[in-house]
Amino acid sequence: MRRRAIRIDRLIAVLGFAVLLLGGGILWGISRGDGFGPRETVAVRVQRQLVERHPGLQPFYIEPGRTDGVVCGYAGVDRRVVTDIAVPPGWKFISRRNRILFDSDPLPAEFSSMFAAECPGFPESPPAVRVQ
Repeated sequence: MRRRAIRIDRLIAVLGFAVLLLGGGILWGISRGDGFGPRETVAVRVQRQLVERHPGLQPFYIEPGRTDGVVCGYAGVDRRVVTDIAVPPGWKFISRRNRILFDSDPLPAEFSSMFAAECPGFPESPPAVRVQ
C-alpha cells in the first residue's frame, strides 16, 4: 500500500489559516481591553491613573459608574505633599480601564456627556472630606 503524503500546498493553507485564527483571537482579546495578564483592581487603577497625571493627586471620593469598570469620583492634591501648585479643592473624574477624564480637560462636552451617562446622582460639589 502506498503511504499517503501531505501535499505542500495543503500544508501551507492549513498553517496560514491557523496563523490567521490565532492572530484574530489575540486582536479580539486586546481590543476588548482585558489584556492577557491579571486585571488590576479598580482602586489600584484609579491611583495609578491619577499619579500618572500628577504625582500629588489622590482620590478622596469614589463611586462606581453604570458600566462595569467605570468609576466616578473626586481627586485632589494632598497639601502636605504638594505645595507648589494652585489647584481647585477637587476635580471630578471618570476613570475607565484605558483612560481617565477630568472636568478640567480640554474636552468639556465629552466629559459632560460621559459623566451624565455614567454617574447619575453624583454630588455636584466635593463631599465634606478635605484634602489638606
